[in-house]
Amino acid sequence: MKNIYTFALLLVISLFLGLKAANADEIAFEKGTFNEILKKAKEQNKIVMIDFITDWCIWCKHLDMRVYSNKAVVKYAEKHQINWKTDAEKEGKDLAKKYGVNSYPTLLFVDADGNEIDKIIGFYPAPDFLENIKKINERKSSLAYLQSNYNNNKTDLKANLDLANRLIAEGKADDAKKYLNYIIQTDVSNSQGYTDDAELLIAMMEVKDKTSEAYIKDVNILLEKYPKTNLSKDVKLFLSDKYTESKNDEMALLTLKGLYKKFPKDDMVKYYFGQYYLSKARKINSDTTSTEENYKLAVRDAKKSIPYFKGGIFEASAENVLADLYFKLGDSKKAKKSINRALELWSDNKTYNKTKDKIYGTK
Repeated sequence: MKNIYTFALLLVISLFLGLKAANADEIAFEKGTFNEILKKAKEQNKIVMIDFITDWCIWCKHLDMRVYSNKAVVKYAEKHQINWKTDAEKEGKDLAKKYGVNSYPTLLFVDADGNEIDKIIGFYPAPDFLENIKKINERKSSLAYLQSNYNNNKTDLKANLDLANRLIAEGKADDAKKYLNYIIQTDVSNSQGYTDDAELLIAMMEVKDKTSEAYIKDVNILLEKYPKTNLSKDVKLFLSDKYTESKNDEMALLTLKGLYKKFPKDDMVKYYFGQYYLSKARKINSDTTSTEENYKLAVRDAKKSIPYFKGGIFEASAENVLADLYFKLGDSKKAKKSINRALELWSDNKTYNKTKDKIYGTK
């Protein structure tokens, strides 16, 4: 269900020499107007990837730090497409409106005439992101393509699953059920290896008034039925959320530990594990009835989250929470160290700067 750094010196040198600033370990995003970018795409016979960003989009920052610095992503993106960023709430406001962009991050892919080819909405870890942009460059990922492929192969289970997955990604889960149910009814024994995906995808779909406990029961039954499903990681991340919602802290943690043991380098697994601890710290920090002992427990949890966020922007979130907790505990030295680290990672974040002003006593 694949439905998520030394640059300054090179920049100065490149500007001084009048050359394009680039780093072999980062995607070099082009400068210029949209029309200039389209012209360049036409000259080089490439498509354009438009990264719509905002000042506040934390996942946009995470893309910068964890995906656009991935060597395989950089190599492919530099070779096959023109890469360009625009702020959807500033200079890119009209462009975002034109293409119907209203959530972030959104990566829009257009041809040299500005015709939309496809979109990637949300964060994908580097391996999944690379797979996505390869399919987009090959024109094999859009809803139109997958619909056409299905129309030509209606009995092909993979064509049904591919179309269903795309519909789910576009928020059209109800439309996807038709294709998933066809897979389930056609291959009851899962001999082709698509029925498990179909059943699990349906089990995780949002159903009005369905309780977390009901989701947990249904999904666990299917995991017992299909212990080797390729959706194991995604399903267990889903379960960890449902365990948390049902206040089953022990099972949430056990599920995350099992995932981390199996996928120690996976970006989303690390994110979920870090958020497990950070959310506990945030809850205490925002509770006006919390005591000094509560704050100390929150510090412990916030610190536990940081190793899972290292190398990504969410480390800044954890450090900001830590700074506020230390401030409440009267530890000015540690509070300053934490907020300085948060701002080192994201210097213009308004929330972090407010925390800094409070800690440093700035009026």
